[in-house]
Amino acid sequence: MSTSSARQGFGAQEGVLRWARLIAGLWLFALGIALTVRADLGLSSWDVLHDALRVHTSLTFGGAVIAVAVAVVAASFVIGVRPGPGTLANVLLVGTFTDGLLMTGLLEGLASGSGVTRVITLVAGVVVIAIATALYISARLGAGPRDSLMVGLAERLHVSPGTSRALIETGVVLGGAAMGGGVGVGTAIFAFAIGPAIHMSFRLFGMQPPPRSGRGRGIGSAARSVQRWVAKGQLGDGSSRERSRYTGGRI
Repeated sequence: MSTSSARQGFGAQEGVLRWARLIAGLWLFALGIALTVRADLGLSSWDVLHDALRVHTSLTFGGAVIAVAVAVVAASFVIGVRPGPGTLANVLLVGTFTDGLLMTGLLEGLASGSGVTRVITLVAGVVVIAIATALYISARLGAGPRDSLMVGLAERLHVSPGTSRALIETGVVLGGAAMGGGVGVGTAIFAFAIGPAIHMSFRLFGMQPPPRSGRGRGIGSAARSVQRWVAKGQLGDGSSRERSRYTGGRI
Protein backbone atom coordinates (compact mmCIF):
# COMPACT_ATOMS: atom_id res chain seq x y z
CA MET A 1 0.00 0.00 0.00
CA SER A 2 1.39 3.42 -0.95
CA THR A 3 2.05 6.12 1.62
CA SER A 4 -0.75 8.30 0.21
CA SER A 5 -3.25 5.39 0.39
CA ALA A 6 -2.22 4.68 3.98
CA ARG A 7 -2.75 8.31 4.88
CA GLN A 8 -6.18 8.32 3.24
CA GLY A 9 -7.14 5.17 5.11
CA PHE A 10 -5.99 6.65 8.41
CA GLY A 11 -7.86 9.87 7.67
CA ALA A 12 -11.06 8.00 6.92
CA GLN A 13 -10.73 5.96 10.11
CA GLU A 14 -10.10 9.10 12.14
CA GLY A 15 -13.17 10.71 10.60
CA VAL A 16 -15.36 7.75 11.56
CA LEU A 17 -14.03 7.84 15.12
CA ARG A 18 -14.69 11.56 15.40
CA TRP A 19 -18.28 11.12 14.25
CA ALA A 20 -18.72 8.19 16.64
CA ARG A 21 -17.42 10.36 19.48
CA LEU A 22 -19.76 13.19 18.49
CA ILE A 23 -22.88 10.99 18.35
CA ALA A 24 -21.97 9.25 21.61
CA GLY A 25 -21.53 12.65 23.23
CA LEU A 26 -24.89 13.89 21.97
CA TRP A 27 -26.64 10.73 23.20
CA LEU A 28 -25.06 11.15 26.63
CA PHE A 29 -26.10 14.81 26.65
CA ALA A 30 -29.70 13.71 26.02
CA LEU A 31 -29.39 11.14 28.82
CA GLY A 32 -28.25 13.88 31.18
CA ILE A 33 -31.24 16.03 30.22
CA ALA A 34 -33.59 13.08 30.79
CA LEU A 35 -32.12 12.51 34.26
CA THR A 36 -32.62 16.14 35.26
CA VAL A 37 -36.21 16.03 33.98
CA ARG A 38 -36.98 12.90 35.99
CA ALA A 39 -35.35 14.32 39.13
CA ASP A 40 -38.14 16.92 39.18
CA LEU A 41 -36.13 19.50 41.13
CA GLY A 42 -35.75 22.17 38.46
CA LEU A 43 -34.14 22.18 35.03
CA SER A 44 -31.06 23.85 33.57
CA SER A 45 -31.55 27.34 32.14
CA TRP A 46 -32.11 26.29 28.51
CA ASP A 47 -34.29 23.37 29.56
CA VAL A 48 -36.48 25.78 31.52
CA LEU A 49 -37.19 27.47 28.19
CA HIS A 50 -37.72 24.11 26.47
CA ASP A 51 -40.20 23.08 29.16
CA ALA A 52 -42.05 26.39 28.83
CA LEU A 53 -42.44 25.85 25.09
CA ARG A 54 -43.69 22.33 25.75
CA VAL A 55 -46.32 23.75 28.11
CA HIS A 56 -47.60 26.31 25.59
CA THR A 57 -47.33 24.34 22.34
CA SER A 58 -47.96 20.84 21.03
CA LEU A 59 -44.22 20.13 21.00
CA THR A 60 -42.69 17.34 23.03
CA PHE A 61 -39.77 18.27 25.29
CA GLY A 62 -37.31 17.00 22.68
CA GLY A 63 -39.21 18.80 19.94
CA ALA A 64 -38.83 22.04 21.88
CA VAL A 65 -35.08 21.35 22.22
CA ILE A 66 -34.83 21.03 18.43
CA ALA A 67 -36.98 24.12 17.74
CA VAL A 68 -34.89 26.31 20.04
CA ALA A 69 -31.64 24.95 18.60
CA VAL A 70 -32.80 25.76 15.06
CA ALA A 71 -33.66 29.31 16.13
CA VAL A 72 -30.28 29.70 17.87
CA VAL A 73 -28.36 28.47 14.82
CA ALA A 74 -30.36 30.84 12.59
CA ALA A 75 -29.59 33.76 14.92
CA SER A 76 -25.91 32.80 14.99
CA PHE A 77 -25.84 32.62 11.19
CA VAL A 78 -27.33 36.10 10.91
CA ILE A 79 -24.59 37.56 13.09
CA GLY A 80 -21.87 35.82 11.11
CA VAL A 81 -21.24 32.43 12.75
CA ARG A 82 -21.39 29.53 10.30
CA PRO A 83 -22.47 26.14 11.70
CA GLY A 84 -20.27 23.08 11.32
CA PRO A 85 -21.52 19.56 10.64
CA GLY A 86 -21.35 18.83 14.36
CA THR A 87 -23.52 21.86 15.03
CA LEU A 88 -26.24 20.57 12.75
CA ALA A 89 -25.99 17.08 14.24
CA ASN A 90 -26.38 18.65 17.67
CA VAL A 91 -29.53 20.47 16.53
CA LEU A 92 -31.23 17.32 15.29
CA LEU A 93 -30.00 14.58 17.59
CA VAL A 94 -30.09 15.92 21.17
CA GLY A 95 -33.85 16.54 21.08
CA THR A 96 -34.52 13.29 19.22
CA PHE A 97 -32.46 11.27 21.68
CA THR A 98 -34.11 13.02 24.64
CA ASP A 99 -37.61 12.15 23.47
CA GLY A 100 -36.52 8.58 22.76
CA LEU A 101 -35.09 8.13 26.25
CA LEU A 102 -38.13 9.62 27.98
CA MET A 103 -40.48 7.47 25.91
CA THR A 104 -38.77 4.36 27.31
CA GLY A 105 -40.17 5.28 30.74
CA LEU A 106 -36.66 5.81 32.13
CA LEU A 107 -37.03 6.52 35.89
CA GLU A 108 -40.69 7.39 35.38
CA GLY A 109 -42.32 8.04 38.74
CA LEU A 110 -39.10 9.21 40.36
CA ALA A 111 -40.79 12.52 41.21
CA SER A 112 -42.74 10.74 43.96
CA GLY A 113 -39.58 9.15 45.37
CA SER A 114 -37.33 10.33 48.17
CA GLY A 115 -35.61 13.69 48.00
CA VAL A 116 -32.19 12.07 48.36
CA THR A 117 -32.79 9.84 45.34
CA ARG A 118 -33.93 12.80 43.29
CA VAL A 119 -30.88 14.88 44.25
CA ILE A 120 -28.58 11.97 43.35
CA THR A 121 -30.34 11.66 39.98
CA LEU A 122 -29.98 15.39 39.36
CA VAL A 123 -26.27 15.34 40.20
CA ALA A 124 -25.83 12.28 37.97
CA GLY A 125 -27.49 14.24 35.18
CA VAL A 126 -25.05 17.13 35.67
CA VAL A 127 -22.07 14.76 35.57
CA VAL A 128 -23.34 13.00 32.44
CA ILE A 129 -23.95 16.33 30.66
CA ALA A 130 -20.44 17.49 31.56
CA ILE A 131 -18.84 14.30 30.20
CA ALA A 132 -21.02 14.54 27.10
CA THR A 133 -19.96 18.14 26.51
CA ALA A 134 -16.27 17.25 26.59
CA LEU A 135 -16.89 14.20 24.40
CA TYR A 136 -18.71 15.96 21.57
CA ILE A 137 -16.41 19.00 21.65
CA SER A 138 -13.38 16.71 21.41
CA ALA A 139 -14.76 15.42 18.09
CA ARG A 140 -13.89 18.84 16.59
CA LEU A 141 -16.80 18.84 14.16
CA GLY A 142 -18.33 22.18 15.11
CA ALA A 143 -19.45 24.02 18.21
CA GLY A 144 -22.86 23.49 19.77
CA PRO A 145 -25.63 25.92 18.74
CA ARG A 146 -25.52 27.85 22.01
CA ASP A 147 -21.73 28.14 21.97
CA SER A 148 -21.91 29.55 18.44
CA LEU A 149 -24.42 32.17 19.58
CA MET A 150 -22.19 33.04 22.54
CA VAL A 151 -19.19 33.65 20.29
CA GLY A 152 -21.16 35.64 17.74
CA LEU A 153 -22.82 37.83 20.35
CA ALA A 154 -19.51 38.46 22.10
CA GLU A 155 -17.99 39.68 18.83
CA ARG A 156 -20.96 41.88 17.99
CA LEU A 157 -21.21 43.47 21.43
CA HIS A 158 -17.41 43.63 21.94
CA VAL A 159 -17.65 41.83 25.26
CA SER A 160 -16.01 38.70 26.68
CA PRO A 161 -17.50 35.27 26.01
CA GLY A 162 -18.29 35.07 29.72
CA THR A 163 -20.34 38.26 29.61
CA SER A 164 -22.06 37.10 26.45
CA ARG A 165 -22.95 33.77 28.05
CA ALA A 166 -24.21 35.57 31.14
CA LEU A 167 -26.58 37.70 29.09
CA ILE A 168 -27.87 34.71 27.14
CA GLU A 169 -28.28 32.29 30.05
CA THR A 170 -29.91 34.85 32.32
CA GLY A 171 -32.33 35.94 29.61
CA VAL A 172 -33.20 32.33 28.80
CA VAL A 173 -33.93 31.25 32.37
CA LEU A 174 -35.90 34.41 33.20
CA GLY A 175 -37.94 34.14 30.01
CA GLY A 176 -38.54 30.42 30.48
CA ALA A 177 -39.55 30.88 34.11
CA ALA A 178 -41.96 33.69 33.21
CA MET A 179 -43.60 31.33 30.70
CA GLY A 180 -44.06 28.58 33.27
CA GLY A 181 -40.97 26.44 32.68
CA GLY A 182 -39.80 24.01 35.36
CA VAL A 183 -37.57 26.13 37.61
CA GLY A 184 -36.53 25.14 41.11
CA VAL A 185 -33.64 24.53 43.42
CA GLY A 186 -32.26 22.05 40.88
CA THR A 187 -31.72 24.95 38.48
CA ALA A 188 -29.37 26.55 41.00
CA ILE A 189 -27.63 23.23 41.72
CA PHE A 190 -27.08 22.70 38.00
CA ALA A 191 -25.75 26.24 37.62
CA PHE A 192 -23.09 25.92 40.30
CA ALA A 193 -22.11 22.32 39.54
CA ILE A 194 -21.86 22.31 35.74
CA GLY A 195 -18.74 24.50 35.50
CA PRO A 196 -16.50 22.38 37.75
CA ALA A 197 -17.97 19.20 36.26
CA ILE A 198 -17.08 20.32 32.72
CA HIS A 199 -13.56 21.26 33.83
CA MET A 200 -13.05 17.79 35.29
CA SER A 201 -14.46 16.18 32.15
CA PHE A 202 -12.11 18.15 29.91
CA ARG A 203 -9.18 16.91 31.97
CA LEU A 204 -10.56 13.37 31.73
CA PHE A 205 -10.24 13.55 27.94
CA GLY A 206 -6.86 15.32 28.10
CA MET A 207 -8.30 18.56 26.78
CA GLN A 208 -7.53 22.11 27.81
CA PRO A 209 -10.34 23.16 30.20
CA PRO A 210 -12.37 26.17 29.05
CA PRO A 211 -12.01 29.47 30.98
CA ARG A 212 -14.03 29.46 34.19
CA SER A 213 -15.51 32.80 33.22
CA GLY A 214 -17.56 31.18 30.44
CA ARG A 215 -20.61 29.03 31.01
CA GLY A 216 -20.37 29.03 34.78
CA ARG A 217 -20.70 32.79 35.11
CA GLY A 218 -23.67 32.91 32.80
CA ILE A 219 -25.65 30.24 34.55
CA GLY A 220 -24.49 31.55 37.91
CA SER A 221 -26.26 34.85 37.29
CA ALA A 222 -29.46 33.00 36.51
CA ALA A 223 -28.97 30.76 39.55
CA ARG A 224 -28.82 33.74 41.88
CA SER A 225 -32.15 34.95 40.51
CA VAL A 226 -33.61 31.46 40.98
CA GLN A 227 -32.37 31.33 44.57
CA ARG A 228 -34.05 34.66 45.34
CA TRP A 229 -37.34 33.42 43.86
CA VAL A 230 -37.16 30.16 45.82
CA ALA A 231 -36.50 32.11 49.02
CA LYS A 232 -39.60 34.19 48.34
CA GLY A 233 -41.69 31.08 47.80
CA GLN A 234 -42.33 31.97 44.17
CA LEU A 235 -40.85 28.78 42.76
CA GLY A 236 -41.00 25.10 43.56
CA ASP A 237 -44.63 25.23 44.68
CA GLY A 238 -47.16 22.47 44.16
CA SER A 239 -48.27 23.70 40.74
CA SER A 240 -44.68 23.82 39.52
CA ARG A 241 -44.05 20.25 40.67
CA GLU A 242 -47.25 19.10 39.03
CA ARG A 243 -46.19 20.61 35.71
CA SER A 244 -42.85 18.86 36.00
CA ARG A 245 -44.55 15.52 36.65
CA TYR A 246 -46.74 16.15 33.64
CA THR A 247 -43.64 16.74 31.54
CA GLY A 248 -42.27 13.34 32.45
CA GLY A 249 -45.58 11.57 32.07
CA ARG A 250 -46.52 13.03 28.74
CA ILE A 251 -43.32 12.49 26.82
